[in-house]
Amino acid sequence: MYPYAVKTDTLLFFVISYCVQFMVKLDHQSVSRKTIIPWYDSEAVCLVIIILMFFVFIFGYIGLTLTRETFVYQGHSWIPILLMAASGIIILSITIRLIRRYIARRFP
Repeated sequence: MYPYAVKTDTLLFFVISYCVQFMVKLDHQSVSRKTIIPWYDSEAVCLVIIILMFFVFIFGYIGLTLTRETFVYQGHSWIPILLMAASGIIILSITIRLIRRYIARRFP
């Protein structure tokens, strides 16, 4: 009924197939490239985050001891526990990431 509809579908098919072939060529060429680590995942930034999360962990611990001592705040002791758990998980995950990166670099 509409003769241009067939031409549009055919053109779209050729454009998609060309893009797929181009991406496959790019994928095969990227084997010899070196992996680039973004700045926010560098060792220095990871160490700064570990240090800051250690201070957050200490802050949560101090808050937990204060909520245990003060009767009025005993119902709110979940907040420092949440801070301690979150900072502990972040410290653990970044430490594991740094250890894996060190092992991969040291023993290829």
